[in-house]
Amino acid sequence: MTTFRDLTLVLVLVSGFDCLGQADAGAAPGQPQSPESLVPARGGSSGFSGVVRDASGQPAPGVALRFMPGFRGHADSPQPFEVQSDRTGRYVMPPRRPPTERSWADCPTNIIVARDLARNLAVRSEFTEAPSNLDLTLLPGVTLTGRVKDKEGVPVTNATVELGMVERMDLGFVVHPRIEKLGPPEYDGRGSFTFRALPQGGVYRVTVTAKGYGVANVQVSAKESRTNHYEFAPFVLKRPDRRLAGRVVMPNGAPAAGARVWFSGEGQTQLTEVKSDNEGRFVLEAVCEGPVTVHAQHGHGTEPIPVGSSEKPGSGWREGRTSCQGGDANIVVRLGLAAP
Repeated sequence: MTTFRDLTLVLVLVSGFDCLGQADAGAAPGQPQSPESLVPARGGSSGFSGVVRDASGQPAPGVALRFMPGFRGHADSPQPFEVQSDRTGRYVMPPRRPPTERSWADCPTNIIVARDLARNLAVRSEFTEAPSNLDLTLLPGVTLTGRVKDKEGVPVTNATVELGMVERMDLGFVVHPRIEKLGPPEYDGRGSFTFRALPQGGVYRVTVTAKGYGVANVQVSAKESRTNHYEFAPFVLKRPDRRLAGRVVMPNGAPAAGARVWFSGEGQTQLTEVKSDNEGRFVLEAVCEGPVTVHAQHGHGTEPIPVGSSEKPGSGWREGRTSCQGGDANIVVRLGLAAP
């Protein structure tokens, strides 16, 4: 995580798709397609090179290029890396060792992003086979700006910023997002941030976090990012200064002792869970104001079967959830019938 003074933010570029895998209307104008000359290779394991030029055809020196190989489901799979174009605009991507194993999360799509921060130029290209040569032409990029404050309007200066890209991985049976880190942002020390030289036409998502606060999330559509500059509405972080309390009960109303309980909701950062006591009671700390969903899970098929139930021992676990507000103290989560 890159820290700039005291501020941290999280920005995610969704490559033309949201995390549900739904295509955004149209590709960014002028984005390069797969190169004509391709040499079959898995996950970008073969090296390749090319020249980066600006729109006038002149070589672009000092451009940062980040390569994100596909087939990265295992620890020994190729990892993302960066190179820089030389004074003639030429770059070289060295060969990468191919993975020894394949994973369900493997994706054949390789991505390369070139960014000229000084001139706010950028380009993105993707391919499924390693090219022997890939020349890139920089296009006008988009600059994203925003600021972070608390509910009282005071700038928040005690958190983190991370820029990444989420690739749509179509695995056949599921569309799965894969976060690719880019970055970093510029920060003025007063809660304002700037990301320069990002490819236009991308779907950008920003998540802002800070110690002692909740979370704020905003997404920009591909249509909105097809411009030279986009400014976010202020990110407002809330204090997690509330709690949730209540009971978990079985389908017949009996207390559910030892149930796992946790909560979720927009702006919430809770990642831990608690166990209900012998009376099914629970207390969850560090909750922000606003809508919250409380989740509970009980059993794995080992808990006593309620009197009068037709279920058999070992038939599964029970789950339940309920909606409430941060600060509610009389919550009841009623578990459903056991899942198979």
